[in-house]
Amino acid sequence: AFKASVDYVVNTPSAYATDSYIPDLALAYQVLKDTNPAQADIYANKAIGLMNDVKTRNIAADSGYFIRFYGRYLAIGYDWLYEKLSASDRSSISSTLNNWLDWFGSSGYSRNDPRDNYFAGYFISMGLTGYATHGDNTRAQEWILKSRKLYDDSVVPQLSEGLKGGYWFEGWN
Repeated sequence: AFKASVDYVVNTPSAYATDSYIPDLALAYQVLKDTNPAQADIYANKAIGLMNDVKTRNIAADSGYFIRFYGRYLAIGYDWLYEKLSASDRSSISSTLNNWLDWFGSSGYSRNDPRDNYFAGYFISMGLTGYATHGDNTRAQEWILKSRKLYDDSVVPQLSEGLKGGYWFEGWN
């Protein structure tokens, strides 16, 4: 099923929501790079093309709705496809992620509410960006420390208190 889904994205130019397959394609690359490098390269190249498209998206649309997806897609792709990315690709992806996180941190919807799905995407993107781009991105450590501080000061207290009695929060899916 996994192979069929990544092959579908590679072979179907208009496949719906193909950007959501960046992590799958990157994982397929990692799994196959030593045993089937030609097929692995096909998956990597498709994922990199999707990443280049995602970088052009307007993260401010719908008050930052797409931080929920695109931040983690780019960070995971950056990490798992690192050896396939050019220095220029790495630089532009890091810059895009930094800009998106800066924008969302100052203007994004529910940026201070750990119970919300917009916040969840922002928080996850922040940590993934820090770890994925560490060593290349001058701001990577900042993202790691900021995500840890958010976790300690906001996420844990909000979720610990707010989930008492079985309350359900939107968006941590």
